[in-house]
Formats: sequence, structure tokens, C-alpha cells
Amino acid sequence: MRLFLGIFPPEEVQKKVFNDLEEARKKVRGVKWEPPEKLHITLRFLGEVPQGKVKKLEKELEGIKYREFEVELRGIGF
Repeated sequence: MRLFLGIFPPEEVQKKVFNDLEEARKKVRGVKWEPPEKLHITLRFLGEVPQGKVKKLEKELEGIKYREFEVELRGIGF
């Protein structure tokens, strides 16, 4: 299973980025564009993780504690 660690920005940011991509969505053919609520920021790509290790990984990640932080968006990739 291909996995990554990511965060979801606030809804207003998701909608703004989605709207900013409108021209790209018109020009780029053959792409299945996801709805704005699926927009995320990838923090770390984990790659292929065996199915048998997914539950253990989920359990370990549940214990992560973090403080709120600010992010400045400078580019978009896909």
C-alpha cells in the first residue's frame, strides 16, 4: 500500500487552492481531479508499506502530539 503522512489545511485554504487551479483543470487532460476537501499537504512520503504493517503504523502515529503551526504556501505540485 502506498502511504504518506499529510495534513489537511483549513477548508477556506482548500477552496482557495482549488479555485486557483481552475485553469489547470481546464487545460490538463486525462487527470482525475479530486474535490477540494481531499486537498492535503504531504509531510512525508512513506512509499510502499506492507499491508501487515499498516495497523502497527496507525497505532504508533496516534500517539504523536504537536502544536499548531503556520504554513506559507508557495507552490503546488501533483
